[in-house]
Amino acid sequence: MAAKPGPGSAASPGCAGAMERVLPMLLVQIPAEETAQLGSRAQLHRRAEALGSLTAAGSLQVLSLAPGSRGGSSCCLQGPFGHFVWEDSCNSGTSTDKPTLLAVSEDYELRTYEFDLKDGRCDAALSHSCCGRTLQKLIEDQGVSVSFKSLRILSFHNKTALLLINRCLILRVVLPGRESENRVLDCFPLPLPAQTADTIIDVQLCGGFLFVLSTLGWIYIFDTANGIHVAHVDLALLQEDSEQQEPASVSSFTSLKVSPDLGVLVIVSSSNTAVALNLNLYFRQHPGHLLCEQTPEDLPIEGPTGIDEDDLVNSVHNMKLTKVSFQVDRSWRAQLSTLNETTRHSKPEVSCCAPWFQSVLRLESPESGNHTPIVPDHALIPGDVTCGQCAFPQEHIKTNDPRRPWETMHLSEQEQPSELKCMSVTGFTALFTQAVGTTSCTIVLWDLETQSIQCFSLSQKCAPVDSNGDQQLCLVLTENGLSLILFGVTQEEFLNRLMIHGSASTVDSLCHLNGWGRCSIPIHALEAGIENRQLDTVDFFLKSKENLLTPSSRSVPDQLHPFPSQLYLRQVEEMTPALGLLCSAIRESDSETQSKQFAEQMLHLTLSFLNRQIKELFVHTTEIDEHLQKGVDILTSYINELRTFMIKFPWKPADAIDEYDVNKDVLTVKEGKIWEKLSFEEVIADAILNNKIPEAQTFFRITGHSAQRLEELVRIGLDLVFGRLKENNVEEASMLLRNMGFSVEDELLKICFHTTDKNIRDFLVEILKGKECFSEKERRTVDFVHQVEKFYSGHFQENVQIASFPSYWIKEQDYFKHKPVLDTFLKCDQKDEFNEQDHRIALNWAHWWDQQTQECILLPRISPEEYKACSPDALWKYLTVRHDWSNLSLWIEEFQTQETVPPQQNKWPPLSADIIDQNTCCNRYMRNKILDKLARSGIFLASELEDFELFLLRLSRIGGIMRDNFPVQSYKSSGGWDFHSHFIHYCLEHGLQHLLYVYLDYYKLSPGNCPFLEKKEVHEAHPWLEFLVQCRQVSSNLTDPKLIFQASLANAQILIPTNQASVSSMLLEGHTLLALATTMYAPGGVSQLSGEASLKLPSDLGLLSASSLDSQSSMMLPSTDEVARTLRGLTSKCLHGKSYCRQVLCLYELAKELGCSYADIAARDSEAMLRTILASQRPDRCRQAQVFISTQGIKPDTVAELVAEEVTRELLTSSERTGEKQPFNPAEESQTFLQLTAVCQDRTLVGMKLLDKIPSVPYGELSCTTELLILAHHCFTFTCHMEGIIRVLQAARMLTDNHLAPNEEYGLVVRLLTGIGRYNEMTYIFDLLHQKHYFEVLMRKKLDPSGTLKTALLDYIKRCRPGDSEKHNMIALCFSMCREIGENHEAAACIQLKMIESQPWEESLKDGAQLKQLLLKALTLMLDAAESYAKDSCVRQALHCNRLTKLITLQIHFLNTGQNTMLINLGHQKLMDCIMALPRFYQASIVAEAYDFVPDWAEVLYQQVILKGDFSYLEEFKQQKLLRPNIFEDISKKYKQHQPTDRVTENLKKLLSYCEDIYLHYKLAYEHKFFEIVNVLLKDPQTGCCLKDMLAG
Repeated sequence: MAAKPGPGSAASPGCAGAMERVLPMLLVQIPAEETAQLGSRAQLHRRAEALGSLTAAGSLQVLSLAPGSRGGSSCCLQGPFGHFVWEDSCNSGTSTDKPTLLAVSEDYELRTYEFDLKDGRCDAALSHSCCGRTLQKLIEDQGVSVSFKSLRILSFHNKTALLLINRCLILRVVLPGRESENRVLDCFPLPLPAQTADTIIDVQLCGGFLFVLSTLGWIYIFDTANGIHVAHVDLALLQEDSEQQEPASVSSFTSLKVSPDLGVLVIVSSSNTAVALNLNLYFRQHPGHLLCEQTPEDLPIEGPTGIDEDDLVNSVHNMKLTKVSFQVDRSWRAQLSTLNETTRHSKPEVSCCAPWFQSVLRLESPESGNHTPIVPDHALIPGDVTCGQCAFPQEHIKTNDPRRPWETMHLSEQEQPSELKCMSVTGFTALFTQAVGTTSCTIVLWDLETQSIQCFSLSQKCAPVDSNGDQQLCLVLTENGLSLILFGVTQEEFLNRLMIHGSASTVDSLCHLNGWGRCSIPIHALEAGIENRQLDTVDFFLKSKENLLTPSSRSVPDQLHPFPSQLYLRQVEEMTPALGLLCSAIRESDSETQSKQFAEQMLHLTLSFLNRQIKELFVHTTEIDEHLQKGVDILTSYINELRTFMIKFPWKPADAIDEYDVNKDVLTVKEGKIWEKLSFEEVIADAILNNKIPEAQTFFRITGHSAQRLEELVRIGLDLVFGRLKENNVEEASMLLRNMGFSVEDELLKICFHTTDKNIRDFLVEILKGKECFSEKERRTVDFVHQVEKFYSGHFQENVQIASFPSYWIKEQDYFKHKPVLDTFLKCDQKDEFNEQDHRIALNWAHWWDQQTQECILLPRISPEEYKACSPDALWKYLTVRHDWSNLSLWIEEFQTQETVPPQQNKWPPLSADIIDQNTCCNRYMRNKILDKLARSGIFLASELEDFELFLLRLSRIGGIMRDNFPVQSYKSSGGWDFHSHFIHYCLEHGLQHLLYVYLDYYKLSPGNCPFLEKKEVHEAHPWLEFLVQCRQVSSNLTDPKLIFQASLANAQILIPTNQASVSSMLLEGHTLLALATTMYAPGGVSQLSGEASLKLPSDLGLLSASSLDSQSSMMLPSTDEVARTLRGLTSKCLHGKSYCRQVLCLYELAKELGCSYADIAARDSEAMLRTILASQRPDRCRQAQVFISTQGIKPDTVAELVAEEVTRELLTSSERTGEKQPFNPAEESQTFLQLTAVCQDRTLVGMKLLDKIPSVPYGELSCTTELLILAHHCFTFTCHMEGIIRVLQAARMLTDNHLAPNEEYGLVVRLLTGIGRYNEMTYIFDLLHQKHYFEVLMRKKLDPSGTLKTALLDYIKRCRPGDSEKHNMIALCFSMCREIGENHEAAACIQLKMIESQPWEESLKDGAQLKQLLLKALTLMLDAAESYAKDSCVRQALHCNRLTKLITLQIHFLNTGQNTMLINLGHQKLMDCIMALPRFYQASIVAEAYDFVPDWAEVLYQQVILKGDFSYLEEFKQQKLLRPNIFEDISKKYKQHQPTDRVTENLKKLLSYCEDIYLHYKLAYEHKFFEIVNVLLKDPQTGCCLKDMLAG
């Protein structure tokens, strides 16, 4: 990435050369799965160590960064949210482990969440919420009418939120909590100009002022306490002052950022340009833009703290705040002091000015919640302090200072689209992020003083983190965690500072976290650590020096490359100051009682370090030369000095003698001489066998051998025992063990069980067997190991073939874990023979294997005939793991008949349901297959019998519960119920009325043969059961009206569950229609009703109704319209019968619309009726169906099934009607079917049912299958059901590959693709159509009304067919995608230029014709690209191509005129030389514009005009309005830097005559002593007066 300076910048070198001064470091490691859930930006709560981020989906992810919360310590708040801020807890009493966050949802609801971060948790609790309606009412209560369009949180402090509503309304509201109400503190509109609110694109609250950026080119500044318009900034002045060829358009600015001291404002444009504005300088140059100004006399003046107001010091302080020049102290000493101070600080332009906001009427912080006027510390500047708390180039400022307050930074365009954002700004620097796509990000630091730019690229995806603090911290969230990027510091510098000002433990943990090696710590850090009693600093210092002294830290020395002893000595000598410091500190601390513990700890660290250094040296060095010896002596001297401070050091008395001296005479001369000739193993063997172990110890002590220690001698003795056993010499081995004090049999048993040497093991087994040393378990272990070795030692073929399931279904569980281990130790496979010398299995391993594990190991090698002797648990687990269905099936069949067959005839071990339940280890498919086979024989697992739903599911898989040969005859639940009772209870609990009715009817259950049906408590809990039972009794005897009357009463009981159902209770409850219907079947008929409790009935019971159209009614029915009207009236007046009346009315209207009688309609069940409505083909059938479903209460599952049936039927009917496989107009018909799917409330169910219908579609009806998939996808998309969408995509892939493509149904392939519309997931269709030359059919515009297909097509061509420019252009032309056409033409033109660049320019010039041909082709393509871009309003790209067109045209012109100057393919470093070499300005301008390069025009003019005298060049330059005053100043400076000739001097004089700034003309002439020009200007009547006035001023 390259960066270029803007106008007014010093030479900006870009990003090169600054990387070594940039230090990225990881602060907190966060698991990748946590960071992946965060959004593109994050906000840090610095005090509470919590991180919040809005995801792309609008959810709010909060992550705890506190220690102990690594991994899983996050929570997700479902939104969607549009914006959030942490509560500012710096000055509030909010607990840091319970931070608070305020978020606004997309429906303008404010929510306050409190987070519990204790003990590594991250638990969120909603502490307060304020919906948009409540917020709107609060505003309207303030007399402001508002309709929400936007809502932004400006600040949140002490439960008080400052909000910006609709970009023009300020609301300060208190959000106290759950128990208190919201309270409005302030509400007022911002006085924005008319029609400005909609142009606002960014705002920022800083220091109580709201900065508002408008696309109209203005920045408005408001006081948030009262809404006063304080000031504004005119961005159009930037264009007037800019020297760029193309200054950033005011409408292109997208965001702003203000420094905390309100001195600098940075605005960022969409073209990767940033502009920094010095607000103090701006408002001094444009005081009229500061709208709310007051004089110093209006400011509240307060004296210094603790000074009497009558004191002279107080007066001097107050005078500094005014513009009055009166001197309080008139003494000669004060006058002299003032004169000295003025002389010492005097510069030509010095004047000290207060910040711009000092003159504003109110200076208080609205965020603080109080309205006491406050002034920031830097607002009142004493007279001896320079103004401008910002680091623009330091030239002091006058009110009429000609310098511009703008500084511009421009970052060059990336190959991929990039986005520039300002993270933070101070008075000295600005920090940016430039994100390139979603894969990389660049951090940019802009130094406002030097105008230099430092960049740091992060290749991995990262998210900037806002810390909202006064410090400018560059925090980013990478895949590894939270990182900090420091500029201008190296790793060692940073760690040294951290060591001094922080702690060594922090440095150590930071180094460990970032994978840094320990750096070399300076001695002054050690001094600071000792002085502050920081033991961790001492420890870290010594550890950091270990690598300097340890030879092994370099390369391991050998004979060819010995460790350089001189280097070692030098490093030891360099350590002596530090060691001396440590010794001195130990000595001083040891002498003080309170410091003795610190001295002991420091002594331990230092001695450990010194001893370790000497030890390491002798370990890695064979010979000690004089340099190494000297280094050792130095270290030893410090050890000797420090030993005197050791507590309880075991000093040996002076008169003590060595221990071995006492026993020296034990060793005889004879033994000593014999042993000197033997090896040490032979000496030890001889000593042990002859019981002379003490003598051997003495011998080894004299010879300096390690066997002088008893434990070492015994270890070697045991090795000798093992060696004797290898030689089968058990007698000597036993004697060795016995003489060393071991139990022979115990040790031989240990060796036997722990050795992996088969020969020794088998040898010992035979010996120990003879001595009967083995227990029964140990004997079985030995036999088992021999059996394993026998089975695995030859060419054994495993006895069972694995079932032919897909590999991902086979679960390799316990058994297959052992096989590779066994094969490794047994060293054999199906090709290798058994090798006797290889390692074997240690008996001790097998000793701890349980019986099942042992059988697991043997089972793969035994024959099926031996299965009967195996444990059924192990065998069943083994067979199920291998999915061996053939053997499992045989075993199950034997199990089903084992009670009828004698045991001796069985070929398998006995099996039980518990064994199956506990040892089945296969996939779900195989498990169900096994359990289904068992269930058909009436064998069920206990786990399924205990869970009735699982039991029913199993029964459904084997034929259902209603069948003749029902497999469950003796079922008893845990509650003692039989199956019928339990199933009835299940239906009651789940409201399965229809299923229960069919079940009772199938088994002809009644209270007579099923007592559960007449339980009173069951009827009370489920009143509809009594009605169902009564209805069944009615069906058994249709002629008995009493049964009908009882059924009607039971029906009434459903509606009146609290009272005993009777006609009287129906009337009392207002169920008049139900009372009528019940009375029809009561003894006495309707006449009984006028006598029931003498109740007066409503007048609408002249309608006896439409619900009683049977033969018992003898009343005349009114007209159809009157019936409907009456039913509606009855519905409106009924209290409890509304639902029933609505059903009657719905059925009546359906009967009228369908042209059939009400009796026919009422007689049908609801499903049949709904099926009739859906099949009616009426335009309003969907509305009718929805009304019918609502009134009848049909369940969504039933509705979905019927809708799927009707859709499938109509699709098949449409195919038959047209005689084609594809519908005539699939898209239009699909809309009709989509309306049908909307009939069901749960479209996910409809989608599932549609998928279930696909297997029932007749073979060859591919059109129907295609449309079913499309409709199912619409349903799943509507409900965002990802599982369903995945199923559709999988089915679509299978349909395409297996049916559509083989049958060449490419029209249906296109229909499937466009109907589903998930182009990224269905690129295989693009591949298919491209391969079959059917790709062009996708380019019909009617296939892509939404415009997504064309984007997908172009993306496919770019990714999968990058070289197919023909297809790319065809797609772009078809869809009028001019920008893409332009990109293609531009890329092709660049290829032509690259072809020219591929060889040296001199070589290209030799073949001029070929060169011109390539240039002409590039010119044509670039012209076409510019035209295409212009058609698509891509102005920037079109202008860029136009500039390149001019460049190529100029290059062709040069070649045609014999000029060989190279203009194309120039590097950045060659541009200035090229521009200087061009004779005409227009040529230089073309080159500069083509490369987006802003040359140093002053240097160009100096060369062309001043040195060469080409004033025609100057005329062309002037015509472009580029001849600005600073050009003359820069040329003047260059003139001073050289020794000018007379001609050069005359040219400069002539150049000055072009300067239209009279004062500058005069100033430069005076500086160069062109007095004749000075006199002419002073005497000229037009300029003289003006100059004299200016000079006088």
